[in-house]
Amino acid sequence: MAITKIIGAIHPPKSGSRYKVLNNTIEYILNPEKTAGGLYTGARNCFTDTALADMVRTKEYYGKTSSRKSERLGYHMTIAFSPEEQVSPEVAFHVVSEFAEKYLGKDYEAVYSVHTDCGHMHGHICFNSVNLRTGYKYRYEDGDWAKSIQPVVDSLCQKYGLHTLSMDTGVTNEEYEQQQKERKKQGYYRKREHQTEQRAGKSNNKYHNDAREPYAWNTHLCAAIDQFILKSSSYPEFEQHIREAGYQIKSGNSEKYGPYIKIKAPGMGIFRKTYQLGKEYTLPRITERILVKTKPMPEYVIPDGAVMLVPVRYFVRMKRRPLSAAMKRYYARLYRLGVKPHYPKRHLTYQDVKAAAAAADRMERQMDLVVRYQIGTAESAEEALSRCIREMDAVKEEQKAVAGLHAPYKRIVYLYKRRRKLEEKLLSVQSPEERAGIRADCERITKEIESSGLSEEQLPGYIENYDAKRKELRRRLRDAEENVKAAQEVRKEFRNEAEPYTGEMEKFYGSVSDREAARRSGVQKGRAK
Repeated sequence: MAITKIIGAIHPPKSGSRYKVLNNTIEYILNPEKTAGGLYTGARNCFTDTALADMVRTKEYYGKTSSRKSERLGYHMTIAFSPEEQVSPEVAFHVVSEFAEKYLGKDYEAVYSVHTDCGHMHGHICFNSVNLRTGYKYRYEDGDWAKSIQPVVDSLCQKYGLHTLSMDTGVTNEEYEQQQKERKKQGYYRKREHQTEQRAGKSNNKYHNDAREPYAWNTHLCAAIDQFILKSSSYPEFEQHIREAGYQIKSGNSEKYGPYIKIKAPGMGIFRKTYQLGKEYTLPRITERILVKTKPMPEYVIPDGAVMLVPVRYFVRMKRRPLSAAMKRYYARLYRLGVKPHYPKRHLTYQDVKAAAAAADRMERQMDLVVRYQIGTAESAEEALSRCIREMDAVKEEQKAVAGLHAPYKRIVYLYKRRRKLEEKLLSVQSPEERAGIRADCERITKEIESSGLSEEQLPGYIENYDAKRKELRRRLRDAEENVKAAQEVRKEFRNEAEPYTGEMEKFYGSVSDREAARRSGVQKGRAK
């Protein structure tokens, strides 16, 4: 299957040469590093070496040289092939070149190529916006993709033994185009196959990951700068406080923001410019916030004959109720987390806040176990721990079962992935001896795969399902292990607790029967509404 997509029209840039973007697009399409040294490149009604000059000459001949910023200089299209069909670069190049011949004909100058440097085979086409024979501009009408563009690609796929779009999707071109429009309206955008696993998991960019966490470096820097501003009476003193706290500071100049400073906290990998933190953290605004504190307060002159009234309020000291065992335990947790410190603490660092957030997460998990398993005594805590251990053991047994079912096909999956890497390497190898050796290894691997009982069509689906199942089991195991740790902490605290506080829980949450009755009454009220 191959899908055609019009990436968009090419417009003049905001600055620089008028045809800079068009030239960059042509150079990107014909890049030798992406096209096996220029092997899979071609041109239509022009030459690859002089494509830009030929397109500009056509525009000048017909007077299509408007200076408007919205002027359309050319169009960029792609033809993406399904990775499941394992399309060779030669077949892909035939499809792309014949599509340019049938769709553009003798009317438009175009360059095209097939990029072989990615995991999926795809082609690019860039063509002039001015018709070579008539001088009219190319015009795309709504519905042209389903009526005149994709049908050409489908016919070429049938010619070379590939699936058409309707074969793989089960819908017509018109229905597929309508589905894409609906998905775009709802905000769902297609993701490339090689990015799905990376985005679903954790990226290698630690600053991107840090920004998604509840307490990020930006939050820490904003809080630190606010504290240094309060301590300082001048800007040099502000810089001195920053350096004394172990931070590094540098200055710079930007065309857009003017003079600025950048700060790096202990533990950070790179400097962070303060104007990236918000409007209140630009260098002029920081200086202004420091100087505001040093301005004298306005004097108020008391007029003659004025009488000052001082209200007196009497407070009655309330007798403090003794804390129960449950409340003592709760306050002890708050003291350990630093929420209620015994004494004024120094300025919290980024690591301190991260540790407190992790401790709060552990506390939340422990309280969840207490409510879920109705833990009120040491015996119930012991029973909850046993249940968590059984759940963890069940996940481990399920992992062993999945691994046992996968064991006969483990080598076949390895060989299948190994062959894909060899096929990708074959595109960049120039030596005939080395290419022959790689082809021999691929043929040997293919024979071994065929003798395993799994067909070439079943392997991609099997690998995808197995990886998804293994990832889900790993997530469940991590969650079960965290529950066991939380249950161990709860058991430890209940063993040290002299007084059971089941009654205290019922005061705050109500008994089990009361909560169930309240839930049912809420459901009945919802149905009545």
